[in-house]
Parts: sequence; structure tokens; C-alpha cells
Amino acid sequence: MYPEITDAQKCATFEVGLTLLCIQASEHILTFTLRWVFPRDPKMNLRTLYAQKPAGQKKTLGSLLKELRKRVDVRRDFNTMLLEFLELRNRFVHRLFHERDFSLGTDESCVRASEIMLRLQCLSWEIQHLLMGYVIVWLEQSGVPKLVNLSRDTVSTTAHFQQVRAHFKQVLRARVADHSNQPRSD
Repeated sequence: MYPEITDAQKCATFEVGLTLLCIQASEHILTFTLRWVFPRDPKMNLRTLYAQKPAGQKKTLGSLLKELRKRVDVRRDFNTMLLEFLELRNRFVHRLFHERDFSLGTDESCVRASEIMLRLQCLSWEIQHLLMGYVIVWLEQSGVPKLVNLSRDTVSTTAHFQQVRAHFKQVLRARVADHSNQPRSD
């Protein structure tokens, strides 16, 4: 017979699931941003991008961040955030619950583990928020009427996207100044 699960353990277990969802969402938006907003070849058109097999599905978070740094200049404060996210994500995924003080075996260890998970969730949210701003700007500047209209309609009807657009921060800068860095629609 299993011992009774405490409220702290129930809360920590909920935080585990939520943290996993946050991490996955951050990795997906990063992959999307690399593929569409900052493609390897800035002259690539939308038809070619659509025809490509999904890139980065098997890449580690560390390799995605390395690829991001190859393609764009990353502002120092955002880079610090990305590094902390990577460190906490790897700790969470690979070893957090094996550490004696975070085993979820006691209410105290659940509280300590939850503090780390909450920090990781906050970092994840900020990263998603910042990268989504680039996706919105990319859509607005794509030159493809359907994408421009989709962006305008989505932002105007969704409070979250209104907030993302209103608080857009340039934390990434394309390295190639003479290219638009936007896929052409031809």
C-alpha cells in the first residue's frame, strides 16, 4: 500500500506537469522562430519554407540556442535569461528530483522544488512572450496579405497578443543588415 500523498506533494506534482508544458511551449516557439522568422537563408521564399521538413524537432535546447546565436545578435540580458532557462530546464529534466533536498519525499522538499519550478515557468513565459513578439512582427511585415490580415485580426481580438505586441522588445537583431530577413511570398 502506498503512503497518503500530502497537499504539498499534490501541488508539487501539479507544478511538474505545468513546468513540462511551459518548457515544451518555449522550445516550440524557439524552433518556429528559427525556422520562419530568422531562417538559415534570409532570401528563402514561403513556398520553400513550407516544403521543408520540420527542422529542429530532434535538436536539444542547447543546440537550438546555439543556432539562434549564429543567426542573430542576442541582447545581453536576454542571453542571460536564456542561459538561466537552459540551466534550470536541464536540472529539472535530468536531476532535480534526484537531489536530496528536492526529492518530493517531504513537504519541505516539495516547497523547495516548487520554487525552482515556478522560476522555470516564469522564465519560460518571458521567453515565449519575447519570441512571440518577433512572430507577430514577422507576420505584419511578411508582405503576404493573408498573413498580414491574420496577424492584424489575431492581435486585435486576443488580449494576450495585444499585450505581446504592445510590449515588444528588440532582444534579437538580424546580423545581415542589407537583407529584409523576411521570407518572400513568391
